[in-house]
Amino acid sequence: MRRYDVNVLPFLLTRLKLDPATASAPLITSLADIAGVMIYSSIATWYLGLGAT
Repeated sequence: MRRYDVNVLPFLLTRLKLDPATASAPLITSLADIAGVMIYSSIATWYLGLGAT
């Protein structure tokens, strides 16, 4: 995601008469969940030796 897109999100939500803090909470939660799954998978792959060698 480009930096411009992230910076425009609060202004877009304000223009749509939505509270940016409330509306962006699901996005932040989703990003945290995705990062957690990626880290978990990376550690499991490393620990089990399943990486490409």
